[in-house]
Amino acid sequence: MKTKFLLNTITFILIFSLISCGQNNSSAQKKVAIEMPEIVENDSAAIMQTFEKLKTDKKFLKDLGLENEKTYSWNDDMVKIIPGDLNDDGTADALVGFTVEGRGGGNNYDMHYAILLQKNNQYQYQNQFDANAGSPDHFYGFKKIENGIIKGAILHNTDESYEIPVEFIFKNNELVNTFTALHQTEIGEREYILVSEILTPENIPIPLTATLKAYQKLLGKGIITEPDLTGECGTYFDEGEYRELQYPNLIFELSNQKKAAFQTLTFKTSGFKLQTNKGTITEKTTLKELQNILKKNDSWWVNDEEDGGKSISIPINEDTDDGWIIRFDKSGKIESVRLFIPC
Repeated sequence: MKTKFLLNTITFILIFSLISCGQNNSSAQKKVAIEMPEIVENDSAAIMQTFEKLKTDKKFLKDLGLENEKTYSWNDDMVKIIPGDLNDDGTADALVGFTVEGRGGGNNYDMHYAILLQKNNQYQYQNQFDANAGSPDHFYGFKKIENGIIKGAILHNTDESYEIPVEFIFKNNELVNTFTALHQTEIGEREYILVSEILTPENIPIPLTATLKAYQKLLGKGIITEPDLTGECGTYFDEGEYRELQYPNLIFELSNQKKAAFQTLTFKTSGFKLQTNKGTITEKTTLKELQNILKKNDSWWVNDEEDGGKSISIPINEDTDDGWIIRFDKSGKIESVRLFIPC
């Protein structure tokens, strides 16, 4: 375990003295704490008792990939309890942050959160969340649960000044990232915006490519059209006859084999969001905010639009000429994102 990480990452460390009152109680007293009619948010002894039992729970170990691991250990000095109502049932649930060390031998470690819901006056394990935030040096440090929203930040293993605000919710038995602040990222030869998924107003993830049936299950029947593509250049499927699956704020290109791919999102009053490698793009995102996080200006450019607005053209990843055209109105507020494929 990195010493500097243990010393500097204050937001993730909870010294066990916070629960010393619970440690001085007998096992019987701890059991009573779980079975009380009301479990208060700071009942760390009951939460820790549940977590200790999880260390030998087969489902928990399988969720962590530890079912066949022989050389790991738990670092109890790194445990953090975050209480709060996750599922809007009026009772206090909890996230328990912890680390696993020495998988397969060596000095490695990984960080996780156990999701505990309070049911029948007891804390019950639901799932685990991998706290890795995209690289070995970045991790999710959650701080509090407020009105069902888990608030925290992407933190850096050694750089205390690095902090990118994030928000998650508990949905469909897992933690869903609903917001990551726009931020600069490390890039190679050129700048790009990699979109991972679309989020509906209900925070349901929509993939960029799927079958027609899958999209209709998520979004409804929609309208299938055959618009004229004169002057529009390349297509995603390149099958000759161009078709679209249209929704009020979303358009997908549709193939002859009933596969579909994201093409356009109109943001105005939609509530939709795009999750990207540079954070969450919403209907509140402005041109200035987006420009502030783009470093290499030789791989993207701003165009003047006929209506007085502007647009940014930027690659969708590092290895393609396909790009996003992101339009903004006269006030600099985002209007739409469209996939552009060169001829």
